[in-house]
Amino acid sequence: MTITRYIFDKLTLPDISLRDEITKGNIAVAIADASNVLATAIIIRSLMIWVTDNAFHDFLSLIFGFVIAQIILTSTTYLRRRSFRFLHVGFRTQQQLQSGNVAFALSFGARKIATAFAITIASNFDFFEVYDFKMIFLPWIIIAISAVITLKVIAVITEKIVLFRIPVMKEILDDRNIAIAAIHAAIYISLGLLISGL
Repeated sequence: MTITRYIFDKLTLPDISLRDEITKGNIAVAIADASNVLATAIIIRSLMIWVTDNAFHDFLSLIFGFVIAQIILTSTTYLRRRSFRFLHVGFRTQQQLQSGNVAFALSFGARKIATAFAITIASNFDFFEVYDFKMIFLPWIIIAISAVITLKVIAVITEKIVLFRIPVMKEILDDRNIAIAAIHAAIYISLGLLISGL
């Protein structure tokens, strides 16, 4: 969890000091940080399900799985930050968190947790009985990335139906509407849970 927070602090959100912001009482940054830790724990738990009697192999699998999970979580957050900057001119992810936008933090954190749930779908497949790392993790990566893309597509469609005619990002960014953000977050997390059960 310490390594996860360090990666999130230094690589994912390099312009924000998580420790300083949380010490100052920034709830938005705390929500984003907590969501990142929860997302990692969800993925690590799914990796631990594969544990067998081979302790050394299991340890290597967990370490390798953790590294891949961090790469996927960091990459998806980076891509989300870039697309957010492009789609919402004048707004930046880190600036929204640093300014204490709790509504944005709920949406941001929920997407991170939903992404973690989507990644865990790979643990439902039997190829994890194999002891060759390439045979385990190459399909895991492909399935995880496919699940994350599927989550995004389904979430956008669901959001349009559930929050019909509501300008979600305007409500979150301009009005800092926590009620809309909570529903938006629930959509993502519930869909991530459903995808993980496939």
